[in-house]
Amino acid sequence: MAVTLKDVAQRAGVSVPTASRVLSGSTYPVVEELRERVKAVALELDYVPNAQAQGLLRGNTGTIGVLVGDVGDPYFSEIVNGIHERATAENVLVTICHTERDPERELGYFRMLQSHRAHSVIVAGSGLTDEVYRQGIATRVTSFRAAGGHVVGIGTPVVEMDRVLVDNREGGRLIGRHLTELGHRDIALISGPEALISS
Repeated sequence: MAVTLKDVAQRAGVSVPTASRVLSGSTYPVVEELRERVKAVALELDYVPNAQAQGLLRGNTGTIGVLVGDVGDPYFSEIVNGIHERATAENVLVTICHTERDPERELGYFRMLQSHRAHSVIVAGSGLTDEVYRQGIATRVTSFRAAGGHVVGIGTPVVEMDRVLVDNREGGRLIGRHLTELGHRDIALISGPEALISS
């Protein structure tokens, strides 16, 4: 049978609210000796807190959702690695949603992340020049923010949000200059889908 918060509190000789404050990471002041005792008992009993229950109290589950076009793409995998590195340092769970750049799929995942009370959503990758998608993402961002969530776009999002911009034009100019300095004059370009803003 699973160990409960009540079991931890009884073994540590504290009230359930005190044990909860210690194990939920609350900033409510608890005497250091009691705090250490509760932590030691929780470790001894292998107590695993209920993230959903804590999420109800906080209003979010301490999860970051990442909407990514293609997890196999080296560009996106580097972004995901960076997100994981930072999230691990903050003890936050990351949920990766592989959208395959399908607008309906991306919007569906965004809605699921919202229903699971993710703390933040990162939209990794450029937006699409699709009006239905633009309206859908605007609705999701507005709704998510209204519930206290944070949204960040990487690339060129189609709606206003916090963003990490990638200067594709300057990158293209630098590549072109490098190739012409090497003496190349006939240069072919293989680009991404026309609906992708970065393309």
